[in-house]
Amino acid sequence: MFLSVGVFAVLCAAWYAVAPRMPEVARPPVEDTGRLYWPADGGDPVHCKGDLESSELLFVGASRVHYGVYLDDFENAAVLWGGGADLLQLLPELERLTPRRLVVELTPLNVFQPRSPLGAELRAVRRPVPGAADFEEELLEWAQAARDLLLERGKPQAQVDAFIGQWFSLQRQEHLRLRFSTENVDRALADRWTLAREKVVRTVTTHPWHDAWFDVLDEERFVDTYRFRLSPETRPKREQILVTVQGMLAELQAKGWKISCVRYPCSEAVLAVELEAMPRGRLERLCEELGVPYFDYSQATDEYLTYDGTHLTYTSGRRFSRTLARDLAAAGF
Repeated sequence: MFLSVGVFAVLCAAWYAVAPRMPEVARPPVEDTGRLYWPADGGDPVHCKGDLESSELLFVGASRVHYGVYLDDFENAAVLWGGGADLLQLLPELERLTPRRLVVELTPLNVFQPRSPLGAELRAVRRPVPGAADFEEELLEWAQAARDLLLERGKPQAQVDAFIGQWFSLQRQEHLRLRFSTENVDRALADRWTLAREKVVRTVTTHPWHDAWFDVLDEERFVDTYRFRLSPETRPKREQILVTVQGMLAELQAKGWKISCVRYPCSEAVLAVELEAMPRGRLERLCEELGVPYFDYSQATDEYLTYDGTHLTYTSGRRFSRTLARDLAAAGF
């Protein structure tokens, strides 16, 4: 028995010696993006994690929020996020919700970024509602009508087909998630079984864990993308929209929302591009004028690692989420 205890102690000591030298886990072994959420204005779909209706704490922002906020670190919280989503798209969705505590991501890019014109063009085409009995037929009709409209307006066919295909897939997945009735119970059960099986396989097989632990971090991967999206031509428009965003936040405050703003960590290279596009003090001044707390973690480039320059690794994201929970609680939020 003493030998077993001794071996266990030696193994623990070896692990504690080696673990700090192991690479950070880059991606979550099983990633939960949340359910698909369709904005009321017919814009691009976003994601919702947690209960949007009954949560007492709501995080809003782009994909940095997804990789930096883990709901098990917070009590009764939800996340409304979208890859590339900006605040002009997300904040109007809060109008129909009961006021509560709100944590808003603030970066130069999620204030405003240029968008593909294809999504805006499609708002003229009525989108079918996932979950409806005749959704499959309506979805096919929508895809054809949307494709014809974009091609008539001179959009490149390859770009149109890729765009329509992505939207078609997203809407059908959401329909299968919502639809659970006697007429398609076999399909619904098969769909859920497939999702459950994928999660189990991703958890127990070695390949995803190998990718998670040993994925090569490239903190300059999106530098050129950010430089393009934050180009000098976009800056006057971004400043105008920032004033609009400030007004929208003030209106939410007047309705009873308790707001704080957060600037999430990113790589040093991406931060340099952001600061060139918008001086650091600009976002801080916005929060001062609103009288809301501002938590700026953008300078913690050595403390938190990203796997691509803008999204926290799984290891850093878990650590940051706990830090954010403590800081919000310490500020009485």
